[in-house]
Order: sequence, then structure tokens, then C-alpha cells
Amino acid sequence: EAALAQTAELVQDLTVPAIFEAAFLHGGADPEHVAAWLSERADAGKSRATIRGALAAIKYAHVEEQHDFDDRNKGLVVVIKGIMRSETTARVIKQAKPLLPVMLRNILTCARTPHERRDACIVGMLYSFGLRRSELVTLDYQKQGGGLGILSIEGNIVRVTLLRSKASQEQAETVAIERDTNPSAFAVIETWVKHGKIEPGSPLIRGIDPAGTVSDRRLHPNRVSDAVKSAVERYYIREGTDPATARKEASAYSGHSGRVGLVVSSVEAGASDTSIMSVTRHRSPVMVARYGKEARAGMASPHKLKGVGV
Repeated sequence: EAALAQTAELVQDLTVPAIFEAAFLHGGADPEHVAAWLSERADAGKSRATIRGALAAIKYAHVEEQHDFDDRNKGLVVVIKGIMRSETTARVIKQAKPLLPVMLRNILTCARTPHERRDACIVGMLYSFGLRRSELVTLDYQKQGGGLGILSIEGNIVRVTLLRSKASQEQAETVAIERDTNPSAFAVIETWVKHGKIEPGSPLIRGIDPAGTVSDRRLHPNRVSDAVKSAVERYYIREGTDPATARKEASAYSGHSGRVGLVVSSVEAGASDTSIMSVTRHRSPVMVARYGKEARAGMASPHKLKGVGV
């Protein structure tokens, strides 16, 4: 119902050429006329998503008017395929800027206030466990409460168990890190648990009011990106960047930056796709390859060879 309502809004917002309006009086629009109009929209620079939305809206309008519309018309199909392949409608996928170890270590070791400690715990866990923001906020401490995952500390091991995730709806997944390999990440988790007075079976990542009082309620997933941006902005300011520039730099980061950063730094360190996927839990190496593409390109650059660079 929500999808239909959204499509109906598209129909209302759509500027439909007069030829379509006339067509509705005669049983519906000619698919080839629709194809020509969509082609014009593509030439005008409209995105592929916009083109798909426009076609869906036109089809929906026909259903509402109880008219037939042949979306399998050969001419229309050819035009749509061409538009989807066209460079003019291709968009560069906006990828979150990766959180990398140099920045992370600074963020993790400079946390002093309640917000800084909570945000440090967030970025440390997003990176170390390759978590999605939706997975992070559903974690409970030590044992399951109302969430869909558990963070447990056992000696020198911190373990995240996801009872259900985007990639696995039926089988639990576990990722563990050791204190010796991730001392700063381990430390900020312990510090946050102590400072936030997080009890077993209660939400791990929580909201904090302006006065620094830790809430007993789970942080909303949409607030994870805000926490990441705040942590990065504070990092740049500590490095001597003016606040306005620091805020602008931080805007390129999001709740996905830790996960992307883990892949990028792992690729640069020579880790295999298989070992990376054991942490990120990707079912296919496609996304790992996409995240690590720039890192691999830099490693393979001929400019690294003696006698090439100028």
C-alpha cells in the first residue's frame, strides 16, 4: 500500500505531455510515444531512477484509468535498455569515505566526554567488526535482551553475535576480535560499558542528552551517521582544522564508513577477499571488490615502480 501511494504521488507530480492526456481519452498511451518521451527525459539528464519512476507512474496511471498498457512493446523495451546503459544517465555510486586506522586510533584514544566515549565505541565497533549501522544498534550487552544481537566480553576476546542480519535471516553469525590485535577498540568498548553503566541484557549503544546523561533507550540507526560525523569533525579540529572545514570534511563520512574502512585497510595490508568476508559477512566478493577497488588500483599503479614517476 505504501509503495502504491508513493507511485500515486509520482503520477501527480509527473508533468505528462499533452499527447498522454489525449491518449487517455482513447484507451491509453501508445508505448512507442512513451518510449520517445522517456528518451527525451534521459537526454535532458534525468537519472535512471527517475526514468524508472516515470515509467512506473505511467503504468500506474493506466491501471487507475482501467486502460491497458503494453510495457513489453519491443520499441519501448529497446529504448529502456538503452537508457539504462547510457552514460548520460549513469551515476557514480556515492560511497562513504572510509574510516582508516590513523584517524581511528586518534578518535579512540582521545575520548574524554560521554559523547566522545559513546561515539568512539561506535566507530571502533563499526570498523573492527565490519558492522552495518542497523546491526550495531540492535546489540545487547553480554546476553540477549530486546535486541537481535549480543556483544560479549570474555577475557581477552570481544565477540559480536548477530542472531539475524541483512545477509543471514535464519542463521546466527559471529565475529570476534582479540585485545592484542585491537587494543584501542577493545579499550573504548570497556570504557563505554563502564561509563554508561550498561547492564547485561540491556542495549549497548544508547542516546545521550546534552547534559551527558546516558539514556536507557537504544540509539536509532539514523543517529549512527551523526555520531560518526561528530567523531570525525572533532578529529579534524584536534588536528588544527578550522571548525567550518572540519564539518565539511566530516560530511563525507557515514555509518557505513567503518565497514568500508575495514575493507580498504585490509586490502592495502594484503588480506584476501575470503578473510575480509569472514568479518564483513558479505555473501559475494563483488562488494568487497568495489570497496577495495581504489586501494587495489593504488597498489598496482605503475608509478610505484622505479623510473616511472616524475
